[in-house]
Amino acid sequence: MSRLSDLALMTIAIDEAKQVSSRDIYPNPRVGAAIRGINGDEFASFHAVPGEDHAEVRAIKLCKKNSLTLKGATIAVSLEPCSHHGKTPPCVDALIEAEFAKVIIATRDPFEKVAGKGIQKLKEAGIEVVLGVMDKEAEALNVEWLFAHRNKRPFVSLKMATSMDGKWKTKNGEDRWVTSDAARLDAHIFRSQVQAILTSSKTVDEDNPSMTARSKDESLYHHQPLPIVLTRDESFQVKANSKLAQHPRNYDVIKSDSLSKTLEELYSKDIFHVMLEAGPTLCQEFMVQDLADEIVLYLESNFYGESSYGFPASFNGGKLPGDVRRIKSCEKLSETSLKLILIREHI
Repeated sequence: MSRLSDLALMTIAIDEAKQVSSRDIYPNPRVGAAIRGINGDEFASFHAVPGEDHAEVRAIKLCKKNSLTLKGATIAVSLEPCSHHGKTPPCVDALIEAEFAKVIIATRDPFEKVAGKGIQKLKEAGIEVVLGVMDKEAEALNVEWLFAHRNKRPFVSLKMATSMDGKWKTKNGEDRWVTSDAARLDAHIFRSQVQAILTSSKTVDEDNPSMTARSKDESLYHHQPLPIVLTRDESFQVKANSKLAQHPRNYDVIKSDSLSKTLEELYSKDIFHVMLEAGPTLCQEFMVQDLADEIVLYLESNFYGESSYGFPASFNGGKLPGDVRRIKSCEKLSETSLKLILIREHI
């Protein structure tokens, strides 16, 4: 029987991790594991349910079920095995007990309770550790989760919708609807994939948003993001008859003068990915303070001309020196709509 290379084994592990979405595994990362026995047999699995067996343990149990000898075997894991007691025992203990000869790891776990301790414990047990195999592919599995733990704050996706000439309202102040049905439906899908939506008290008062994630027939997606209203007004309250007051997740109101401290507070509550959906004032604050990690821009092929409601004009006279973004993706959503995702250079 042919034996898979380390690279091929990691490819299987990463493919396993893709079988679950970030949304469904929260607050854990997506992780896959693949085992190569001493006779060339292979078994693989992934972390499927929060609070239950991790990918490594699921793969081990699968091997045992199929009578595969684990002593001397090799396992590839898309993220460093955990070394702490959480809702499940440490995965490194299971690997050591099974007497693996080699553990291939794609990338380190930045979570402070792991952060290299899993690798150290494996080495101390005499197990060969190979680090960095397909690290870029592994990083792509958990971009927001990894960013949050490395920076101790959530990954922020700033959502904008503008005309082709960068306007978010007409000359007369009308803003419904700037973009097409296709763009709005896509934005709702994106809402359903984040943990929380941030907006301002001004937006809540002026626009009365529902802040729900809805499908084409207006039914609610199974996963609803938590609405979070940011305000400096100590007296602000969400009106009892507002749409937000009817949200299935309820809502949070955070009174704060510091965006960075607010994000740190959200991280402490295990919120790792947020969507900013607000007016130009709050968006500008996030941009100027360098807290917008990704810009999701819905661009409509119409022109509002003389309208003074333009995002570029609101951002420091149209310029944000040094804020260079790379184009992560560009997607045509309809005959009139584009979706651009712009991301920081170092992410």
